[in-house]
Amino acid sequence: MTEMIPNIGRKVKEFVSKKEGDIILFLSVFLGIMLIAGLFYIYGAQGEKYPIRMREVSRAVEEESALRAYIAAEGLSGLIAASSKGTRYYYPWCGGVSRLSEKNKIWFDTPEEAEKAGYTIASGCSGL
Repeated sequence: MTEMIPNIGRKVKEFVSKKEGDIILFLSVFLGIMLIAGLFYIYGAQGEKYPIRMREVSRAVEEESALRAYIAAEGLSGLIAASSKGTRYYYPWCGGVSRLSEKNKIWFDTPEEAEKAGYTIASGCSGL
């Protein structure tokens, strides 16, 4: 068994030395074919390109539908909570909303509605 490994190595060396010209020719042809195939691929990639088609949807419509979905999923009466006795409004994920009394809590669907009613966003309560 230990003699087989050196024999295999010797036989490979003999084969390569006898067929050196054929091996070089084969590798040259193979690399040439690969080069030509790569150039055709690159040329094909540079050919006709199809534009990406995107739907034109206004951002306001997308935001409004996302807000409505959030409100419905959370079972909220609106997106913005405020106290009828206060001047600040909160998003449901803000810590201050838990301090609002349920009987005084009023809901708005958008920050614009809350601001129109005279409320301002609470400090430390980041919006959307």
